[in-house]
Amino acid sequence: MISINFEHLDRPIELEGKRTNILVVEENQLYSKIMFSLYNRTDEYFKIFDEKYKNIPEKKLLTIFNPLQFDFDERSLKTMLYNKILTTLNVEQTIKQDIAESYQSLVNKVMSYVYENEEIDVAFRDEIEMKELFKLIGLSINQERMTSIFEKVCMVIDTLNELASEKLLIFTNLNILLTREEYQAIVEQINLNNLTVLIIESNQYHLEEISHWYLDEDFFLSKNVV
Repeated sequence: MISINFEHLDRPIELEGKRTNILVVEENQLYSKIMFSLYNRTDEYFKIFDEKYKNIPEKKLLTIFNPLQFDFDERSLKTMLYNKILTTLNVEQTIKQDIAESYQSLVNKVMSYVYENEEIDVAFRDEIEMKELFKLIGLSINQERMTSIFEKVCMVIDTLNELASEKLLIFTNLNILLTREEYQAIVEQINLNNLTVLIIESNQYHLEEISHWYLDEDFFLSKNVV
């Protein structure tokens, strides 16, 4: 169980696991404080904690302020990609061995040419770590199918579902980037993937037919259930 708390709440808000949670904070100054706290990764204005009231560690959180700026080539994401593939290869030892043998064969061909045509004394490695090989071949997430903001948000969700499904994902201001139909489709996609997601908005735009928490300008909290 994950809960959130911030000033003006009478009690914490308990997030529903493996589905979309939407919070609208209408008052601008409070919304700014929450964004500041998330951006600077502090709990000064916005606290996220478990059932034992322990803060959720940073490694268990992923905040996406602007999907347009989401970097699929970011180092931590590539590390998660490599680790996932490596975990699969460790199960499929035969395939892993085939890859190692193919690499050795390639090295032997290169070195055979060098020895025959060059007089320089060279050294080489006949083995390579899998993660080094992934980098060598430029293994990355294919971004060619993204032609709109909606498709990028979908791809972000799909990617994180595969690589970071255990994290709490936090999006902000999605409703200013998407149409009503796209927003509803994103919520459905999150729920179908059983991801725990918190979307924080500054207004109720597009949310007429979607359940959400609403904190108005007088700091009255209500839950609009559809």
